[in-house]
Amino acid sequence: MNPHFSVHAPEHRRPKGLYAQVDFIEPLGEGLTLVGLDGVDAEWFAEFSEDHGLSKKAASVGDCKAFAQGAPLFHLQLTMFSDEANRWFSPKTRRWLLLELSDEGQLLGQLYPTLFSPPQNVAFDAVRLPPMHRRSQQLNRLMLVPSKAWMPRSRPKPAALDIEELAVLDVGQGSANALLCREGVARIYFDVGCGVYRNAPTKPTNIGFCQCGDPVVVLSHWDADHWAGAAIDTGLLTRTWIAPIPETIKHIVFLMNIWSAGGKTILLNTPAAVGLSPGIKLVRCKGPVSDRNESGLALIAEREGRRWLLPGDASYHNVPGALKHPVTGLVATHHGARVHGTGAPVPPPAPDYARLAYSFGPGNAHGKYGVSHPRPAGVHAYDAVGWIHSGWGVLPPGSAVAVAPGHARATAHHPTTHLNGIRIGWTVPVGVLPHLAACPKAMPLTQT
Repeated sequence: MNPHFSVHAPEHRRPKGLYAQVDFIEPLGEGLTLVGLDGVDAEWFAEFSEDHGLSKKAASVGDCKAFAQGAPLFHLQLTMFSDEANRWFSPKTRRWLLLELSDEGQLLGQLYPTLFSPPQNVAFDAVRLPPMHRRSQQLNRLMLVPSKAWMPRSRPKPAALDIEELAVLDVGQGSANALLCREGVARIYFDVGCGVYRNAPTKPTNIGFCQCGDPVVVLSHWDADHWAGAAIDTGLLTRTWIAPIPETIKHIVFLMNIWSAGGKTILLNTPAAVGLSPGIKLVRCKGPVSDRNESGLALIAEREGRRWLLPGDASYHNVPGALKHPVTGLVATHHGARVHGTGAPVPPPAPDYARLAYSFGPGNAHGKYGVSHPRPAGVHAYDAVGWIHSGWGVLPPGSAVAVAPGHARATAHHPTTHLNGIRIGWTVPVGVLPHLAACPKAMPLTQT
């Protein structure tokens, strides 16, 4: 596995420069934006290019594998005023940047050598490289090799799965969900993330994923907090993954690490719904392709008029059919972030039994000024369409519940408390799930 993804790998030395791409540009509110950049050590890549003759020939599959296993990748985050972020960096282009790290740099950020390492404060300058720049061309060729050589063209084949429960797992500031059969065996995972980078300390110590039923892994989109659990429980890398097509260096390298581990991938670029099992389908979100959150995959499961909805980080108005029906089980989009859309932008609860699950990490923070999830505006949007939040906080030991619990549950309570996972049924959660107690990798599901 590439050292950037490993929990145990030693950190690379701080680079003098990075060849980098924009990973994300995320508005924080109040005119501020969080920018994430992913890159490879520029000096290392210059040596790699010479050693593999990339200035004289196109990259081969072997070159690509060597790059995926050994490239010293880094992630860098900085908080900027929104207009300044749009001027310096654009999410709509995959142009390469040269980031030069020095004490005299104009920009200040936090550098992460791995998914789980603490940040290093750095100053740097950013220069856009022309598309015809030698290093831009070499990096682009390396990133294109997987799409030409290894990407399967098949679509998933629907299987008859007896799904009885939706489990929302406590993975810290990330997202991971499992569709369980009656015995409690996971048959489908929808995201397998956990807390990363600044929010790595929010992940619990017991992250593991039941794989006794050879589950398929569906990835809503390529944000690291939706797949990084597979860097801890690496058995997931050997499974079949269904995901959008990745576009940037870190995500393509992670994809190649799945292949190197023996895993299979089905990469979807179709707007058509894809059936996983009778009543369970994936839909492509309708947002612009330049916005990873809004153009990923969502999962809809239905049985006898009941519906579960897992939107990933997409706004509900961009999930086809999301606002047309009341929902029995809803995983709050984007960890409870502010929702977007006109009118009532959130699907309402079913009238008799319904659960709303917030997946977030205790004490999570984003950007220089520590914006955290869930956001008050997001919670209020659910309130406005009838989702009841009474009794969803943590009470001191020995306290009596003042009001009956409402619809909402959460995987954490700020600032430091993990609450374990959440079980959601079609009408109510089924009784005891025997496999949950027997499987050593099954994370606790103590909430209903």
